[in-house]
Amino acid sequence: MTAPSQRAAASLPATPDSVLRSGDALEECQEVARIGAWELDLRTQRLRWSLETYRIHEVSPETYTPELESAIAFYAPEAIGKIRLAVSTAIADGTPYDVEVPLVTARGRRIWVRSRGRPEFRDGAAVRLYGSFQDITDRREMEHRHRAFMTNAPVLAWVADPRGRLLYYNPPLAAFFGYPPNESGRHDRPNPFPPAPEEPGAAPVNPAATNHEVRLVAGADGTRAHLLVCTFPVDGIDPGEVGGVALDITEQQRTLEELQESRRTLATLLANLPGMAYRCRYDKFWTMEFSSQGCREVTGYDCGDLLHNRRHSFSSLILPQDRRMVRETVDAAVRTRGPFELTYRIRHADGGIRWLWERGRPVFAPDGAIEALEGFVTDVTSQHLDHQVLLAQAELLEKANDSILVVDLRRRVRFCNPRAGRFFGPPGTAVAWKDLHPDAKPAGDNHFSPWSRTLARGSWTGECLRQSTEGAVSLFESSWTLLRNTGDQPDAILIIETDITDKKKLETQIIQAQRLESIGVMAGGIAHDLNNILSPILLATDLLKTAGLSPKEERLLDFIAKSAERGGEVVRQVLAFARGTGGRRTVSPPDSILREVASIVRETFPRNLRLETTIEPALPPIRADLTQIHQVLLNLAVNARDAMPDGGTLRLGLDLRRLSGDEVAGQEAVRPGSFVRFTVADTGAGIREEIQDKIFDPFFTTKEIGKGTGLGLATARTIARNHSGFVDFQSCSSEGTVFHLYLPVHDTSKATPASSRGQSSPA
Repeated sequence: MTAPSQRAAASLPATPDSVLRSGDALEECQEVARIGAWELDLRTQRLRWSLETYRIHEVSPETYTPELESAIAFYAPEAIGKIRLAVSTAIADGTPYDVEVPLVTARGRRIWVRSRGRPEFRDGAAVRLYGSFQDITDRREMEHRHRAFMTNAPVLAWVADPRGRLLYYNPPLAAFFGYPPNESGRHDRPNPFPPAPEEPGAAPVNPAATNHEVRLVAGADGTRAHLLVCTFPVDGIDPGEVGGVALDITEQQRTLEELQESRRTLATLLANLPGMAYRCRYDKFWTMEFSSQGCREVTGYDCGDLLHNRRHSFSSLILPQDRRMVRETVDAAVRTRGPFELTYRIRHADGGIRWLWERGRPVFAPDGAIEALEGFVTDVTSQHLDHQVLLAQAELLEKANDSILVVDLRRRVRFCNPRAGRFFGPPGTAVAWKDLHPDAKPAGDNHFSPWSRTLARGSWTGECLRQSTEGAVSLFESSWTLLRNTGDQPDAILIIETDITDKKKLETQIIQAQRLESIGVMAGGIAHDLNNILSPILLATDLLKTAGLSPKEERLLDFIAKSAERGGEVVRQVLAFARGTGGRRTVSPPDSILREVASIVRETFPRNLRLETTIEPALPPIRADLTQIHQVLLNLAVNARDAMPDGGTLRLGLDLRRLSGDEVAGQEAVRPGSFVRFTVADTGAGIREEIQDKIFDPFFTTKEIGKGTGLGLATARTIARNHSGFVDFQSCSSEGTVFHLYLPVHDTSKATPASSRGQSSPA
């Protein structure tokens, strides 16, 4: 044993045997402090424990006798080496020891103990080892929890002495400021959060009180953070020690600043909104809980006038006739928990009526109960009036008889009214050049096309034929105008077209009427000349009958006389037409008219035509101008003959038909009932479909010049209508044409249609 160690051991106060044999007071103190005592006689190796030491090891003095090796065996395996080293060192050089190690009790509990020991020397040799034994489990667990908390807590923690030097700091503080890991003992580092200097006139900071403040602090990497610093006095070894924690609230501070900026922005927006933002109760008054400054602009009242119905409720401003609609709209939104949008009227503070547009939604509490309504209201009075004007203008465009179209330079429809849509399609439709105009071509392709003319000169006017989506063809007077954008560049073309089909037809009819008027004037003079020509023929036939002619010659003479008489009747009709008077109508059997026409056809038509005549028996009489009916049938027969230049079959028929209201619905001034039907049919080439709707037009003909006047069918239709009847036809290519002339019977009460088609009889 070295001399210094011996002197150190000798300087320790001697511990008499009476220490272990102390009285009840000493045992009581050991139990309360949970500190036991022990003594090892190094000469006899006898180990003695106090009662508290037995209790700490959880053994009984009656059943266990402590020995050095068995006592060391109570320590945890990882602590046995440390204890042996401490004991051997103390015995060897007199160095006392004080260690904290884990121990496993007799009952298997793992605890922490503080073991202290020092040797006693006599004549330079260690004769005895004694010390104390304390259960520090609670303190160790508390320190462990404290260390875990201070290590893992998201705060910076520290303790500083009165001189402002750190005594302790946790890992988050070390990481923030770049300090090395904390070690026990004092540190030569200043407190990073010294008390702030006192401002002049401010109350002095009380170091004995808890203080809070927000500081902007720079970390080791230069990053500046907002820290909420809390300092407080610590009951330490030295009076005046100060502890503290600091929480990084940089994100919260940024959020707070952003919230403040959002509030400022929101306040600015609310103050400049073209209307009123609001929050109101869901009650019968629409009680306002908040309204923006736009309240005066919208209602004429200040926000305070409507707040909590101070002067007026918002409901009282709504016109009575609109209140129910407003209530029902909002109620529906509350039921569906969705937004609502509506337009209604209020009485403004100046007495006028304003149109308001409102959009809002109900706000619900977590329990599902409605809390309030929130939304926005703006004055749309001017827009509403403008909208009404636009609606009126749109209605005019919808009802306009003109086609109105706007097409862009890519030939896409931008706008069209319904009439134009029939020809060009809906907006967005690409229009072909031929649909714009037969001569409309891209600029440069045809200098005289409407498209290039409009682009070059700004406008064009002309006429064009158009076919609608239903297939109808109409003639239009077209006006094109170039539209320019705000940059004065060509942007689109406005096309306005007026249907002049009826106008052109009227002009044609006027010209035809003038021609007919001229013909009437001419007919008067011609009729007199023809009458003078026919009179000698009739006189000559009467004289020739007395000349003793053969039967064949007499039949020929009768035919000449009847033709001259018929010619005279035609002359009288022409004179009546020229004077504007009608012919004489008589009640006659219809079959006599058809037989006479059949006789003429048989005698005068080419022999390559085969004539078939079918007449239904017992037909009722008709009341008609026989000469006119004869003229109609003969005109139809002549047309049938001309349709069969290479021969064919000409069929003449006569029967009775009863027509219903649906069957005569398309005929002018014709009533349902019994009609005698004359039929003239051929087996020619038929009438082309594209001209079938024109064959009754005056002067329309498909014959060569000089072979037809175009008045035959027009005259036939007119005569039929004058007799309260009508003419119709059916024609099929390569199968021929059938014309029917319907004339009402004279006495319909006696007219009974035959049950059969009738019988053939010779003409």
